[in-house]
Amino acid sequence: PSPELARVIDHLQGLAAEVGAAVDIEGARRVQIDSATAPALRDFDADVFPVRVADVPCEWLLASGADPDRRLLYIHGGGWTSGSLDSHRPLSARLSAATGCAVLAADYRLAPEHPYPAGLDDCLDCYGWLHENGPAGAGPVRSI
Repeated sequence: PSPELARVIDHLQGLAAEVGAAVDIEGARRVQIDSATAPALRDFDADVFPVRVADVPCEWLLASGADPDRRLLYIHGGGWTSGSLDSHRPLSARLSAATGCAVLAADYRLAPEHPYPAGLDDCLDCYGWLHENGPAGAGPVRSI
């Protein structure tokens, strides 16, 4: 890192040492991203159904009139390092309304705790599962 960034990191680590905690810059950034979307979290119109695919927390979003046999896997942005179901729920719900599909949103593992390709592997598992499972349970997909 640059000398300026190194000084900031050293300062933060010194503060953390005073309170006996490790500096979690990545975690703090994720909290900031999620809290920035908090006002929009209530601004969507879709039913939400939590589900686990293998070890991946996911949720189905089903807007009014969406066909549960037409399915879309939504992989949120964030460069494999940030984002969550919470931060992208309004967009996932709007995708369901716009496409008429049931949307499966995946809360894949994030780097650096889970280095690439862990998040991609989670998404591939979800994509395979999506072919045989919908919001109401097991059932083949009509279109994906």
